[in-house]
Amino acid sequence: MKLSTRSRRILRYSFAVFAALAVVFAARAWDAGAHDVGLRYSAPPGALTVTLYDADGVRLRKTLFGQIERQHDVSLPAGRFTAELAFADGERVTRAFEVVGDGAIEVRWSP
Repeated sequence: MKLSTRSRRILRYSFAVFAALAVVFAARAWDAGAHDVGLRYSAPPGALTVTLYDADGVRLRKTLFGQIERQHDVSLPAGRFTAELAFADGERVTRAFEVVGDGAIEVRWSP
């Protein structure tokens, strides 16, 4: 079966549109994927509990750190997150941070 010139043109444009949509969806899926983030916490001395929350307030992770090493590697999707830093005496602060890609992020006790 032989296609008309008009039909071939429609098929060619349809293919271009579908290819462009595939690129857009692939880029969005890539961006939504998890990023390897190294979180480092700067706070006064003492045992520190860090709780990570997503933008909706859902708890993602809770970690207890000792006196010295206060960092860990996590996989997080791009977006905004909140870290609650708390000491055993009840003193606590909440800090927001944003993940945009792989890398290191420092969360400070003081603003």
